[in-house]
Amino acid sequence: MSPQPQEDLIPAIRIVPHVDGPRSLRFDIIERDVPDGVVIKIGRFTDKALVANRVTFKSKVVSRGHAEIWSEGNKFFIRDTKSSSGTFLNHSRLSTPGAESKAFQLNDGDIVQLGVDYQGGTEDAYRVKSFMEKTDKYIQ
Repeated sequence: MSPQPQEDLIPAIRIVPHVDGPRSLRFDIIERDVPDGVVIKIGRFTDKALVANRVTFKSKVVSRGHAEIWSEGNKFFIRDTKSSSGTFLNHSRLSTPGAESKAFQLNDGDIVQLGVDYQGGTEDAYRVKSFMEKTDKYIQ
């Protein structure tokens, strides 16, 4: 059986919790198909109806509209969408508080963190920290 051509791949991403301490936020692994033109919006969980193409977290430091992930040409990108507590890629903040960042490419194994503890202490119970993995799927 020969491998299927690239055109038959749907870009997909897996968000895996990065637990680096006893108070890290734990969540189920999240998988999303991200074909070109689709934007995955990341934000704080609300009790409103589920919205397609949205990933939410129950965390005090995640803004309602915190960040976005999308794909272009089989590459993934992330940007902060004016969050107050920040989006971090491999420990580097993407933009200043309340400012939209430029697009940053995501790679397998990158660590994305949403927010820091807003009380300014060493308590990390509210931040969301995860690994990003590319998991392309073949069109059935």
